[in-house]
Amino acid sequence: MSSKLDGVKVTLGPVRYSFVNIFEKQQFKNGGDAQYSLRALIDQDDEKNVQKMQKAIKAAKEEGKNKLWGGVMPKDLNTTVHDGNNTGREEEEGMWCLNTNNKNRKPHAAVGKDRIPGTKDNIKSGDYGLICVTFKAYDWGQKGVSCFLNSVWKTKNGEPLAGGSSFEDDFKDVDENAIDFDDMNVEIDPLTGQPIGSDDSEDYEDVPF
Repeated sequence: MSSKLDGVKVTLGPVRYSFVNIFEKQQFKNGGDAQYSLRALIDQDDEKNVQKMQKAIKAAKEEGKNKLWGGVMPKDLNTTVHDGNNTGREEEEGMWCLNTNNKNRKPHAAVGKDRIPGTKDNIKSGDYGLICVTFKAYDWGQKGVSCFLNSVWKTKNGEPLAGGSSFEDDFKDVDENAIDFDDMNVEIDPLTGQPIGSDDSEDYEDVPF
């Protein structure tokens, strides 16, 4: 019977955030459980960060060897680190791409020195900051080291990745004073969170979710 794994906890940064899905769980196309996730881009020339990551992965492998794999280090262990020069994405060239996730707990998220609570609006793909992760060995048929995302601390704005844009940028050239807006002030029912006088629950009563 294997001993309980502690994993190896480490803080990395600065890294660039990509594929930020830390506020709502996402289901991946290849199946599996929905989870929170983030890809961290680590400059391959950043020796301090790279060495911290490699050291943590090595320690997690050793823990797996001693507690999970019967004292034998398996060959061709899987990790969640990929060479950005081989992904075909321009923004990942020269980077190590570290895929992190957490299916059990929503990662803590904060912004800036004052640690403002992180939201979808203030932490986006392309931004920079720190991450706290735990590397842990596994044996699920395949053997390897996974990377669990604990916390995200954004420190710097960055250019949006994957063609993303902000609401302000999308409409920056529009003169809103020249637009004829209808009066769309709607009174919201504080109990249901829906507009008063509307009920669409019956529209979806036969939908299986």
